[in-house]
Amino acid sequence: MRRAAGSSRRGTALRDGAGAVSVVDAVVAATGESVGARVLTGDPGDLRQLAVASTRLDVIALNELP
Repeated sequence: MRRAAGSSRRGTALRDGAGAVSVVDAVVAATGESVGARVLTGDPGDLRQLAVASTRLDVIALNELP
């Protein structure tokens, strides 16, 4: 079962390390798209997508702060 990006539980896990979040899970949470193993290929397009997803996760985590 997938949680919506920015949900309290997922945001807390990303913020304080309470739960393990894989790179692929993080990309799915940030973008709503599954990129599967392509993230790990090193292709510049994949790495750019991961960077965008990482930025979105930072914003999600900041929005979760009290």
